[in-house]
Amino acid sequence: MYADEEFLQETLSNLIDKSIKYSGEEADIQISSSYQADKSYLIEVRDNGMGIPLKDQSRIFEKYECASAADRSRKGGAPGFGLNYVFRVAEAHGGKVNVESIEGEYSEFSLSLPGETLVSYRGFQWNLLQNPLEQGAIHTYV
Repeated sequence: MYADEEFLQETLSNLIDKSIKYSGEEADIQISSSYQADKSYLIEVRDNGMGIPLKDQSRIFEKYECASAADRSRKGGAPGFGLNYVFRVAEAHGGKVNVESIEGEYSEFSLSLPGETLVSYRGFQWNLLQNPLEQGAIHTYV
């Protein structure tokens, strides 16, 4: 499986941008990565934002959809491609993206990619299994 680093960077940027945009005034964003027993990599982005209503969670990865119309107007957001892009890139790399969220508390997006993914960037390639992400790293941005 081949991957494009620029697409993966844009995917993570989208998740981080959403976390910042929908967090409270004192944003607490945690980013972690781990290697799973099924030989996949899991990257998680969690925020302390407004959360996503359960009824909207099944639609947020659709094109032009954010959370709900009320949330978009309250935060000044607009429908876009962000989470649909994340979904499509994950799918194209044989992975998946999931959301866990409690309205008013947090949202956590999980991006799972196969461990055998070969990343290509500007002519260079490396295998995630040979050069794994830092195990169990948690980075917090406040």
